[in-house]
Amino acid sequence: MCVKVLEDLECGVIKIYDQNTDSLKRAISGLYDVLELSYAAAEHHPYWTMLYNATEILKTILDKWGSDFCKDEIDDMVWRVDELRTVLNKVKSI
Repeated sequence: MCVKVLEDLECGVIKIYDQNTDSLKRAISGLYDVLELSYAAAEHHPYWTMLYNATEILKTILDKWGSDFCKDEIDDMVWRVDELRTVLNKVKSI
């Protein structure tokens, strides 16, 4: 079995992928690390809402990469964009 080794020594991370792992699969894998942080972050953290909604939008996009969005998915992403806009306006005014 051939493998790809990607290292980020600055962050102390080494990832090993098989030869059939493409950039979409690597992006999905990395997104799950970000999702874990967004799920574990305290809701009182000033950036939690931005992180959570942005990663949920990205998850929807990557999950549907090879197909079309349904109306509910589009509606959910629009709602999340509105949430991002609201929190960004709050951060901007601080």
